[in-house]
Amino acid sequence: MSAPAFDGVRLAIVSNQLGAICAKMANTLHRTGRSGVLNTARDFSCCIVTRDHRLLSVVESQPIHVLAGPDQMARTMADLHPDLRRGDAYLHNSPYHGCGHAADHTIIVPVIDDEGPTGSRSRPRRIRPTAATRFPPPSCR
Repeated sequence: MSAPAFDGVRLAIVSNQLGAICAKMANTLHRTGRSGVLNTARDFSCCIVTRDHRLLSVVESQPIHVLAGPDQMARTMADLHPDLRRGDAYLHNSPYHGCGHAADHTIIVPVIDDEGPTGSRSRPRRIRPTAATRFPPPSCR
């Protein structure tokens, strides 16, 4: 049995399209973020993870958010919610399951086609308290 031949042109096109999807997600977060952490410091990342929870594409961003975490978070989402459907979105912030720390919140959206889940998009973002303090707001204590 021979290995399938790779078409370099097709691979470049698909790679650029996946990168463009991540860039659009990042642009949306940057333009709509009300916090200076998002729209000034750009302390967020966007990526695409495969069906088997491997990092597929990422936009230039904070490496700490995407080099270790999205794969674990996608796996946790699939383990805790085995019946994924179109339109689902999960808010994740467990540092024990891939998130950097409890102040980081990640929105994970499963990508589903006719055959079932094909991967997921994740948008790690840091959500800060509204008051300038080291402590969370009273509702979070």
